[in-house]
Amino acid sequence: MAPPTTGTPWPGHGWPALLLALLLPLATAAARPLQVGLYDNPPKLYRDAAGRPAGFWVDLTREIAVRRGWQVEFVFCQWADCLRRLARGELDLMPDVGFTPERARRFRFGAQPVLLSWTRLYVAADDDRTQTVTDLAGLRIAGLRGSVNIHGPEGLRELLDKFHVEAEIVEMDDYDQVFRALETHQVDAAITNRNFGDLRDRDYAVRRTALMFQPIEMRYAFPPTGSDALKSAVDAELARLIADPDSLYYRLLGQYFEGAIAEHERAPPWLKAALRTGLLTILMLATATAVASWQVRRSEGRYREIFDAPSDGILLLRASDGRIVEVNRALRELLGCPHTRQPRQLADCPGLQALVAALRAERADGIREIGLPANGDRQLWLEVQSRRAESLGRDVLISVVRDISARKRYEQRLNRMATLDPLTGLPNRHQLMQTLEQRVAECRRGGQRFALLFLDLDNFKLINDSLGHAEGDALLRRVAHR
Repeated sequence: MAPPTTGTPWPGHGWPALLLALLLPLATAAARPLQVGLYDNPPKLYRDAAGRPAGFWVDLTREIAVRRGWQVEFVFCQWADCLRRLARGELDLMPDVGFTPERARRFRFGAQPVLLSWTRLYVAADDDRTQTVTDLAGLRIAGLRGSVNIHGPEGLRELLDKFHVEAEIVEMDDYDQVFRALETHQVDAAITNRNFGDLRDRDYAVRRTALMFQPIEMRYAFPPTGSDALKSAVDAELARLIADPDSLYYRLLGQYFEGAIAEHERAPPWLKAALRTGLLTILMLATATAVASWQVRRSEGRYREIFDAPSDGILLLRASDGRIVEVNRALRELLGCPHTRQPRQLADCPGLQALVAALRAERADGIREIGLPANGDRQLWLEVQSRRAESLGRDVLISVVRDISARKRYEQRLNRMATLDPLTGLPNRHQLMQTLEQRVAECRRGGQRFALLFLDLDNFKLINDSLGHAEGDALLRRVAHR
């Protein structure tokens, strides 16, 4: 449970005794260490050689506890058992839980995403045949029991269903067991989160593939019932840590992920790289299958099935003049186009025409981001990967289109968190120093001057001490908005 929160005592005779009666149980609960779940998933959280809790989430949780004056006790459990204990309220807090709508109905989640993760496919070291989703047909694939990698949105089950691939999924208790089973050929393939694989794949006779999928937010999770005080406190401390570029949060990213993790969306190139080598690779291969089927025209029904299977859009243009050859169902729905395959009937679809115009202007292989007008003030952001191919003796431009509008909004939100004070919305210390350095440099170059006005609030400590920090925060917000 969270430490007690202060409130305004109610008037009336005998209120001190009533207040003491309320605060005493809370104080007793606060003295009990927070029960925090721990499972083996290095480098994010694990037990070290001496059996002590270690890892990114462990150090981050301890930092939050120190800031709040809490005691923490880590409780080791297998992943599926950890979630069962959290659901029963036996754990106060569970780190490293992937956020999904289904899990949000089972648990309460923190408002702050802490990391972003995704899933990678591994095969045995001597396997040079398994590269794509369709290669998994008839294989045994190992994964973590009850994990979002298997059961979550865009997870393994959904991916296999989307490409009509039948395979056997074997669930195991931890990731080391998954890799051991793959190394000893008990299974034919395995999936783990990217961080564990990057750290431990060298310890086993396994080989990583280019198949990566399912980017997902990792957050703190809390029991389904109980006070929101603990969740609110954790959210507040995380917001402060993430907003400060010099905080322990960023040092821990560098320590445990060697600076290359880029899992926080303040550094979005991770997603571009992942999509470039992973999920988009899958889609490009599916598209190549569709084009091959289009070339030979031997199985029209199968071609349509494969071409419309991916959840991302696919667009085929003639390379010579940029005319539309084919548009799959996902792209038509994304751009609000009529449900027709006839290019002439798609000519009046504004979103599609704007996308085609942007691609015509630069008919080259590569990845680009394209912003299209959408309803209201929002813009539809697309990430498009294009490459040329030959079909029936003519060149075509194959483009795989993914909606990244949510990611763009998320980047903007996290950029605000990194540069603005979460309480007042004003530029934080880091942003202030950057602005001052820039202004000083400009004035030196141009021989100009500028003025800096410093405002202070007299006796502000008195307000905090007498009325409480909530009233002090409210005053700061009112002053900031004037």
